[in-house]
Amino acid sequence: MTTLLAVLLILLGILLWIAAGLLPVLQLQRSGRDAAKVTLQLTWMGAFNLWEHAIDGVKGARAARVLDHPQQTRVELLTREGVVPLTRGYIQMLGSPKRLARGIHRFATDTHVPETSLPLRGRMSVMVGFALLFPLGTISLLVGMLMLQR
Repeated sequence: MTTLLAVLLILLGILLWIAAGLLPVLQLQRSGRDAAKVTLQLTWMGAFNLWEHAIDGVKGARAARVLDHPQQTRVELLTREGVVPLTRGYIQMLGSPKRLARGIHRFATDTHVPETSLPLRGRMSVMVGFALLFPLGTISLLVGMLMLQR
């Protein structure tokens, strides 16, 4: 029973380390003269790409009200195929969806704006999450390893 608990604590520690460094990123790239490519990525500390979803052919962006919740605003990408909403989980930590939509729209319509990569969590949010989760993961990992040595 102690061995099982020790292994679970070690796994919990590793998961907390991973969760501490998760950082969503929005990449804006050119995919031709008249369109942009917007890529949503989930990275670990911006260094390792864990997941990504690319939306190609973006002609612009706008902020729109959510039909189910009129008090909420979301970012919608205007593509060749139609309107593609950005997921709520990515934009809820940014502050103003209108500001993000203006930035994406400007990138998609103005070829002089350079390609960029935008972290979708504020610095303070990243630092607080890391400061809480990383030490908890370290403690969990060390306790699990000590339990295994007994």
